[in-house]
Amino acid sequence: KQRLTLQNMPGLMRYGLVPDNTEEFIIAHRVYEFNRYLKAITKADKAAYKDYYTLDTRAINFLNEIGQEDLMTSDNLAWFVKQKDWDKVYQKYMDTFRNWIAEDKDNILKELNTRIFKEEWDKYAKGTISAWEMEVMCFYYHEHELANLDSERYGFVDFFELPEDPIVDRSFYKGGKQINIFKLSKICGTCIAKDKTKGNVTLLTPTGVVTVKFRKEYFSMFDKQISERGADGVKHVIEKSWFNRGSMIVIQGIRSGDAFIPKKYASSGGHQLYKITEVMPNGEIVLQTERYQGGYEENGEVKGEFFIPLRITVIQMEMTAEQKRLEKMKEESQKRQLEEWTGLKYGEILFDSNKDNWSINTSVFDDRIKGMKQLIFIIENNYCEKFGYYLNTEIKNEYNDKYYTHTDNKSFKFNLESHGRLKSMMKFNIKDTSRGYFLFNKSHEFLIELGNIVLRKENDKYL
Repeated sequence: KQRLTLQNMPGLMRYGLVPDNTEEFIIAHRVYEFNRYLKAITKADKAAYKDYYTLDTRAINFLNEIGQEDLMTSDNLAWFVKQKDWDKVYQKYMDTFRNWIAEDKDNILKELNTRIFKEEWDKYAKGTISAWEMEVMCFYYHEHELANLDSERYGFVDFFELPEDPIVDRSFYKGGKQINIFKLSKICGTCIAKDKTKGNVTLLTPTGVVTVKFRKEYFSMFDKQISERGADGVKHVIEKSWFNRGSMIVIQGIRSGDAFIPKKYASSGGHQLYKITEVMPNGEIVLQTERYQGGYEENGEVKGEFFIPLRITVIQMEMTAEQKRLEKMKEESQKRQLEEWTGLKYGEILFDSNKDNWSINTSVFDDRIKGMKQLIFIIENNYCEKFGYYLNTEIKNEYNDKYYTHTDNKSFKFNLESHGRLKSMMKFNIKDTSRGYFLFNKSHEFLIELGNIVLRKENDKYL
């Protein structure tokens, strides 16, 4: 910035440079914001009042508060203020800022430019030379970003020093068949390419390039971009794919030939995948272990891809008689709404995570629902939101060898409680019926995938 006027007020306020240590500055700031409100929200739409602002309750109260009620006029249907009359009052209050700028213009301008520069610097110049090389040229001319990690502390190994055949850690027999448990290793690197069709990621480790072969469903979960519509009505990207070029990840698994296969056991601890969000100068790293939960598209369809449920039902320690009555009314209202959407009546509860086992290897979830159809799945997440999925088609008795089992156009997603995100209970039709459900087996870390709603099992719900 080379000059400073009232046009720079939004920037001065954004960077916290406008003083608020006196009543004069505080009221001038409020008048400035009120003027923006008038121009954006309350401009009169009648031709006869084109030079007026239409006043709502908030505007009337503020004018009364600052002693400018004489500016208001009425046609017995609404209250108005003439734009020219208000502007005269507004400019008097803005003299407070004009005088403040005139008294110390050079220092204020210098501080504003310093903060603007620092913001741009933090945005574009954050990181190391190696990080900039990967971002701009997609390769490291200098050493790898992860070359100086404390590998011993984190248990990282060199992929190329692992035997091509996985090492058997122990074995056991089940149904007369020998089951091998392999020794797991961890590698880290930077993603430089991905194959959505095969579910593969090309990883550049500090010692060379490795192909990582994920299961397709697992790859899909972490490759999706998650967005959310903010209070401003605009959709914002909350989290991008973990496999975008330049993303640094940690993978636990085994080497098989020239590829690395992500893997974990119920007894092994840890997870198949972590994202490295920061590399510290001392060789330490900051790891992200779970994806962002939640988000909505413009048409109301749930966009968040990775729901980690706490419980299907929420326990409240004690409620008053009135609270119990209201809670029962709400539950009955939700029940009636689901019956209206499905055209069916409530039946028996097949599974309740508050009572039934849903842990890895011992979950009864799949046994309870296999062979059943017309099922309502009601989920509550750790934001106390209640949503779910109605699956009209039958759950196959045998696991499908394909990624998804088809559903039909009678199935749908729904939202019962969203705490202000949506105005009411809503039903969302399924756009892609080929993406119905995928029921995981007992030994898998996941419970079921319903469209783009993915549930983990109880003893793995915290990543």
